[in-house]
Amino acid sequence: MRPYVICVAILPWLSGILHAQQGTFGFGGSFPGIPVDDLNGDGKRDLVVPHVDANSVSVLLSHGPGFKEAPGSPFATGSGGSDVATGDFNNDEHLDLAITSRVTLSAGSGFKVLGGVFLLLGDGQGNLTASPGSPFPVESPYGSLLNSVATIPVDLNGDGNLDLVLASNSIWVLLGDGRGGFTKISSSMTSLSGPWMSITVADFNSDGKPDVAAVNDNGIYNSVFFGDGTGGFSGTFQFLTNVGGFSLRPRYLAAVDLDSDGKAELLGTSLAFKSIFAWKIGAAGSLPSPPGPVFSPAAGNFGTGDFNGDGHPDLAVLSSESSISVAFGDGRGKFTEAPGSPFQIGKNTNFIRAGDFNGDGKLDLIASSSYGFTAWLNGTESVDQLWSKNSASFLSSAIFAPGMIVYAEAPRIAPELVVATTNPWPTTLGGVRLEITDSLGTTQLAPIYYVSADAMSYLIPAALSAGHATLKLITADGRTITGGLDIDRVSPGIYTANANGADAPAGLWIRVAAGGAQSSGFLFDETKAVGSRTAIPVSLGGPEDQVFLSLYGTGFRGASGATATMGGFPVPVFGFDAVSLYPGEDVINVGPLPKSLSSFTGYPLRLVIRFDNKPANTVAVTLSAAP
Repeated sequence: MRPYVICVAILPWLSGILHAQQGTFGFGGSFPGIPVDDLNGDGKRDLVVPHVDANSVSVLLSHGPGFKEAPGSPFATGSGGSDVATGDFNNDEHLDLAITSRVTLSAGSGFKVLGGVFLLLGDGQGNLTASPGSPFPVESPYGSLLNSVATIPVDLNGDGNLDLVLASNSIWVLLGDGRGGFTKISSSMTSLSGPWMSITVADFNSDGKPDVAAVNDNGIYNSVFFGDGTGGFSGTFQFLTNVGGFSLRPRYLAAVDLDSDGKAELLGTSLAFKSIFAWKIGAAGSLPSPPGPVFSPAAGNFGTGDFNGDGHPDLAVLSSESSISVAFGDGRGKFTEAPGSPFQIGKNTNFIRAGDFNGDGKLDLIASSSYGFTAWLNGTESVDQLWSKNSASFLSSAIFAPGMIVYAEAPRIAPELVVATTNPWPTTLGGVRLEITDSLGTTQLAPIYYVSADAMSYLIPAALSAGHATLKLITADGRTITGGLDIDRVSPGIYTANANGADAPAGLWIRVAAGGAQSSGFLFDETKAVGSRTAIPVSLGGPEDQVFLSLYGTGFRGASGATATMGGFPVPVFGFDAVSLYPGEDVINVGPLPKSLSSFTGYPLRLVIRFDNKPANTVAVTLSAAP
């Protein structure tokens, strides 16, 4: 779709966004989705990528050194996926995917929130189909959004079928029928002070029936709900949270048998004490105060698992804003930090999970942040693979389009930052070059925009054929690092002002008056540095004015069509095309913005754009009430 008449100069600030280093490169690379268990039988973890406000998720299957989209992906799942879980829900010995979603509906004079679980049944080969009856609804009063912090598969009623425990303001139970269907059990487990922040399931009172422990988002309201063996939970037990007269206010929970007595202790992170404490619950619900912390410092979430293979549970703890500590357990409740711990990671990490990410039989660490997920491979200090992502959205490591700009990570690419100064970009920069071999065996050198110690940005050559391609990176010191990706026509991404794949887009507003006069301005404060830029509200002008948005991105020039919504309202797509002055950059103009949006001023409105039904990353635009 080429013809459009709104033209503005390409802005020099965009070049700074293109080589902003995003995410973190841990031991195993960083990824834009939620790691899940192996869905296609290759022994490696796969990914689920929620598309916020785009009503879908993508499922990325491991494929050689990279990922490829599962057949039928992206899948429509209501209002995106807020949490995912794997399990064999139809007893065919293949893993399935349970994805929590929500949508808000009007109900008389008030609101109700109809959320539920979208169940995708797997065949063990990576093929996924919606289960009959999916999504399975959960309805609750407004204020109890089904924005799940946990989706836990467990057999609650002893019938041999997997059930689901969901958490939001309430804790919900869906009993499985063993054929891919569920029956909802009404919830009596409601937080009285904010939504549940963390839950865990274990038999805490040793009666052979699963129980649920939960803490709310401020750590004040803490409960253990004892299971009755039928899927219901009788009563609540407020567990003690005081040590020496001070409130612990646990924030994150896990259940672990620390002392090898066959009974699970309840572990919780106290942000007030910056430590992890352990509670042992007696058969009658007795719970003495913990004698002291089992690990310090702890600044957030933590994961558990046997990381050193000695048969005893260990801890992986977010010990500061930018570090993870690993501590080995001795099976008697004592922990010793692992050599080299703490390990430095990127900022804004908020979630830690253990799992075998690379299929070598050892538990790895997976940490999440606002930029995606980072894998730390057990026993490996570096990984010789090149991991590629859309340089604008950071949402897809699977499909890449010819002519688009790619952001990639690998260890020790170059000794320092080198940025290309010529147009077109060189195919060798700072002694680094990248060979791409397409599905037909044709090899081309990729133009490179910049290289640094652990990241680079390059261009997918336009003449490469569709299908799986292999990457061969020659670093500045002569090492070879390999990788892989799949090539298709479209892989859309919208650049953002803070180079984080979200919030204010990198672009302009353009106002066209009735007489044809044009004015324009930035959608963000360009005087601030990348990372601290704020959105500038856009005025819709007078009754005769037309306002358009011009947004820069990559990976969508080959699309045959596009659609857009803003705040849920349809917005016309005026046109999109490649930008001739800069390699790999595309631009899309949407508008005129509907005047009906003037009722929604003062707060960010989500702008969702799809190219050939493939969603770009969601960005946000704020409208001003001023004329």
